[in-house]
Amino acid sequence: MGSMVYKRGKYCHEVEVIPLRDFPEIFTWAKIDVEGAELEVLRGMNTPLRAVLEVAQGIQEEYGGGVAKFLSEIQSLGYDIYFIRNEGETIKYTGLNLDMLHENIYIEPRAQTS
Repeated sequence: MGSMVYKRGKYCHEVEVIPLRDFPEIFTWAKIDVEGAELEVLRGMNTPLRAVLEVAQGIQEEYGGGVAKFLSEIQSLGYDIYFIRNEGETIKYTGLNLDMLHENIYIEPRAQTS
């Protein structure tokens, strides 16, 4: 678990935090690991991007009403979801294959159809 609160010391480094929404032309993908606040990050971006997210069962149950609801919320934001398997293979989430989820997901903005 990480924290933005720390004690200054010998091995302390300051890191500038910048909102992704302020630089949509720079970022094309991200690794988002914010201990249950992933939906807030995704909602706060002006431009959807590809991302890898950890889906910790306990965190999502505590903060978001369960994994299925969490994934449904991501889809409602316009993303396709893919489960990342141990072998590196990806499997598209269909709403019926939640049992295929291991730990991480890859999301990408849903292709716009005309």
